[in-house]
Amino acid sequence: MDKLLAQKFENELFSNIDVAKKKYKYVPTYFIQMLKQFGGVDAAKRLIQKGISNNSPSEGFVRLAYWYNDETLTVEFTMSKSEYQSLFAEDEIAYCKKLLKCK
Repeated sequence: MDKLLAQKFENELFSNIDVAKKKYKYVPTYFIQMLKQFGGVDAAKRLIQKGISNNSPSEGFVRLAYWYNDETLTVEFTMSKSEYQSLFAEDEIAYCKKLLKCK
């Protein structure tokens, strides 16, 4: 795995969290804990794999994409960016794109 790219991805996730806190007063406490424990890429993979297994989007996706109509702050949107796709498996990217398309 490209460590610089992984760090850039993680930094973008933390930046998105800061924006969500300021703009919507939304604090994804559980995901922040995951980021600190596992790092950005592994936390994102765990979140997405749980969604794939349960066939349901994360709470953060629902809040940001549907409640606040701002999917650009979601993990799924960030994972779907072409610059980060090499960090993830094809099925993970496909799941994210499917959620974003349904939005």
